[in-house]
Amino acid sequence: MKKLCYTILLLLPFIGVGQSNEDIQYYESGEVDYKYNFVDGKQHGEEIGYYESGEVAYKANYVDGKLQGELLQYNLNGEIEKNEN
Repeated sequence: MKKLCYTILLLLPFIGVGQSNEDIQYYESGEVDYKYNFVDGKQHGEEIGYYESGEVAYKANYVDGKLQGELLQYNLNGEIEKNEN
């Protein structure tokens, strides 16, 4: 299924320490596709992806742009389908 994603970026100046931004991608329907945060230009914190129905598709945690821990992928019933390190 082809989807067109719209990006909303909350832009803050890259001057200073600890500048935080959030990136949210949307399905054409307007539902959230995925969202994540970044600090000082690097992905930082939890990334959550969603099915178009609104159910969680995956979760991952990043520190300084690097995956920390596991990438959990869920099926439409909310059960863990895949667990990657």
